[in-house]
Amino acid sequence: MSDTLGQKSLAHRGFVPDWTPGTKAAKGCLVVWERLINSRSPFFYWRHVTILKSGQTRKRQEPMKTRIVLVDDHPIFRKGLASLIAKSPRDIVVGEASDRSEALQVIEETHPDVVLLDLSLGGDNGLELLKDLMTKHTGLRVLILSMHDERVYAERSLAAGAFGYVQKDEVSQRVLEAVSAVSNGRKWFSDEVKELMLQNMLGGGTTVTPDVASKLTDRELEVFTWMGRGLGSRMIAEKIGLSIKTVDTHKEHIKQKLGCATTQELRILANEWLMLK
Repeated sequence: MSDTLGQKSLAHRGFVPDWTPGTKAAKGCLVVWERLINSRSPFFYWRHVTILKSGQTRKRQEPMKTRIVLVDDHPIFRKGLASLIAKSPRDIVVGEASDRSEALQVIEETHPDVVLLDLSLGGDNGLELLKDLMTKHTGLRVLILSMHDERVYAERSLAAGAFGYVQKDEVSQRVLEAVSAVSNGRKWFSDEVKELMLQNMLGGGTTVTPDVASKLTDRELEVFTWMGRGLGSRMIAEKIGLSIKTVDTHKEHIKQKLGCATTQELRILANEWLMLK
């Protein structure tokens, strides 16, 4: 009788705690143990700890992954890129799109942190889509993937709101590094482009964009590029979704800016410029 009373008295005074699962003593021990385990300094490193009811399994919260949407008109490339990202424990692909309309819909539905965007989307203009995304989704971080020369398009992409630029031929080596950078709010460009940008800021060396491209707007550069590939006004209009009249107007503006007397002279210049890129 006295022993029982003694144990109750000690338990009441806190010296013989009741360790039955679900009691305050058991819960308190689990919280202290969690803090000790996660301590990274002489001070406790506090984390959110969920203590579940007796009989349930306690689970540690998983770190938030970077949510990514892929926008590229080549299914095989998207599949390979998705497989590469799947190897990263920090990232997850939450959606894919092949053109502008799909991209806008998928991004609206999935609310990604980062969008990997190809500048060439069949008949759609990746730069124009980038501008739309920056207007509609404040805080969205876009990383450009492209086969185009980054010395020409990296600066334009940055001006349009992109956080970085990765050429497709180096995606396998650089894309995870680039995604990590932009998801943490940092810009990402190759060392070559960084050096060229610095030279441009200091007023020395060459500019980031070749002289021809630097004189043209984004739309004019697109028309000029298609001309260099041998397309006429009708095919260019179909490619970029403009009227033939509008394409011809862009051609006239380009001729004036580049000092070309005829359309044929402009076409030759466009072809030579593409060969030199």
